[in-house]
Amino acid sequence: MHLNLRGWILILFVWTAAPLFSAEPTNTTAREGESGWQVGYAEADITPAPNEAMLAGFGQPRQVAGTIAPLRAQALAFEDAKGRRALLVTADVLGFSRSSVEVLRRKIEKAHGIPASAVCFSASHTHWG
Repeated sequence: MHLNLRGWILILFVWTAAPLFSAEPTNTTAREGESGWQVGYAEADITPAPNEAMLAGFGQPRQVAGTIAPLRAQALAFEDAKGRRALLVTADVLGFSRSSVEVLRRKIEKAHGIPASAVCFSASHTHWG
């Protein structure tokens, strides 16, 4: 599996953000009327520096010369009242390779107990930024 710098930044983001979602709740006393759900959110700027990444697509490969807006990676984690967990990771990238998704799912499951089948990756496939 070959990853560019942005891919490695995204992997490190997911790897470091996942513990935020697998930690034990600090307040375990449920109040009447509460759903018992917990939600966690994290985001990171994954904008490459000029000349740090190659533009993909048709035509000749070319270096990134600058940016218009930052590119983001975001994670949203859920835990229901029964302790079942799910993680959604979205990023301003063209896409995620199947092999990268499978590796990340296994690592997140092993390290943080979030089932691989409950980890979803979504790419904005942006042409902006």
